[in-house]
Amino acid sequence: MQIKGYDFNRRELSGALADLGTFLPLALALIALNGVDAGAVFLSAGLLYIAAGWYFKLPIPVQPLKATSAIAIAIGATHSMLTATALCMAVFLLLAASFDLDKIIRWFFPLAIVRGIQLSLGFLMIKTGIALIMDRRFLSGGAQMVFSLGGFTLPVGIPAAIIGLALILLLRNNPRFPAALLVIAAGLIIGVSVSKVNPESLHLGWTVPVFKLPSLSDFTTALTVLFLPQLPLTLANSVAATADASRQYFGSQAEKVTHRALAGSLGIANLVVGLIGGIPLCHGAGGLTAHYRFGARSGGAGLIIGGIFVAAALLLGRSASTIFALLPLGILGLLLVCNGVAHLLLLKDIVRQPARFALATGMGVLSFLGSSPAPALMFGVIVSWLGKILVAFSTGDP
Repeated sequence: MQIKGYDFNRRELSGALADLGTFLPLALALIALNGVDAGAVFLSAGLLYIAAGWYFKLPIPVQPLKATSAIAIAIGATHSMLTATALCMAVFLLLAASFDLDKIIRWFFPLAIVRGIQLSLGFLMIKTGIALIMDRRFLSGGAQMVFSLGGFTLPVGIPAAIIGLALILLLRNNPRFPAALLVIAAGLIIGVSVSKVNPESLHLGWTVPVFKLPSLSDFTTALTVLFLPQLPLTLANSVAATADASRQYFGSQAEKVTHRALAGSLGIANLVVGLIGGIPLCHGAGGLTAHYRFGARSGGAGLIIGGIFVAAALLLGRSASTIFALLPLGILGLLLVCNGVAHLLLLKDIVRQPARFALATGMGVLSFLGSSPAPALMFGVIVSWLGKILVAFSTGDP
């Protein structure tokens, strides 16, 4: 079914669910470890998904800020610090959106760096996905589940991922039975069957958030520890790389997906997050690849997954995290690995451009060896600027 350019069918639903492997692990970790309200997390993310799908008319993804989330989990950042981070990001991005960002973005992040960031994210998604598959817990927060094979004890996530991969390969070109949809549905059925969730522990209704202005110390920590390390990655991935991937996948359909529009979208989203108490949000080229590769072709995907998130927030409140945690880690990991491999393919247009390919590959290797794309981005920017300076001096035009 199509309504005014928005598709609503099984492939669109499949694509809509394909980025859960990126969203859920970070969101659930912040809910469980940092005390963030589950209802606020899914409500804010759902509203942004709906707004992005409606405005861009493409499957623009919504994800937690990755560097910020990782640091917040590592240092045990409070909910108030995350609120302060979202407000800082909102102010910066709304100010940035008031300028013509195209020339600025292209200067700081030329094609080689954009491809390097995309390659870095692809490698990191593969690494994270494999870690989830190898986790001895079948469900997040659940007990360890293993099986024996040839004298070795292996995580049960491995056969789950193998079966899921077989389904994806078997159904990769089948429009009637979208692969991601069936894999996630099967995973949920298995997750429900093996979990020990007591239905009586699930509570309907949404907990109304109460806005509380973060303290000065919260803003200080947010600015120096959570905001600044994330900022270059947000501009490189959420803005530059997402705009580029949109053009790669959708051509002229992506005319609204400009640097300025993406920055404005995220500025408004993080302002909402700061007011209702969710987690800082971003777009991302990896999420766009996930939605596209598994069937999403319109803003209908954003309306679908956004509607699911909003419904979960309003109907289930704090229990929303319990429901989504029933997806097996092996299935989430498989989705991440598939998305990461698809992300690597974006490099194909510079394979025959040695300088660009070498820089992008170097960034990817640095990211693969580490745990964050931030050092890779810094390396890419420095090498790119040095190259521009050398070219300028060699041509006599410093």
